[in-house]
Amino acid sequence: MLKVDFEFYKGILFVRLKGILTKYSLMKNDFSSLIDYIGFKYIVFNINNIRLIDAYAIDYLVNYNRSLNSHNKKAFVCLDTSSFISKFSNKIQIINKEKEVLNRI
Repeated sequence: MLKVDFEFYKGILFVRLKGILTKYSLMKNDFSSLIDYIGFKYIVFNINNIRLIDAYAIDYLVNYNRSLNSHNKKAFVCLDTSSFISKFSNKIQIINKEKEVLNRI
């Protein structure tokens, strides 16, 4: 099961994901439509509390970032362990702590 928590701070939307991030959980929790509807410029996906992630979910986050970049927006992945970091390298900006995003925008 995937739990999604949102927080808006200083023009940045923090999306904290907890649980299992797979194709099935993304289909059940379509949080991207909410993000697109409101139109945030900077988004941080915190995946520190993800226990399981599949290739579909990784591609989803990378492709979502590409979509944002085409509209002069940015996405970041907050990840404090190196467990998934190689899957995202050179495809999306990675930060260790959520507050680091304030120095990168």
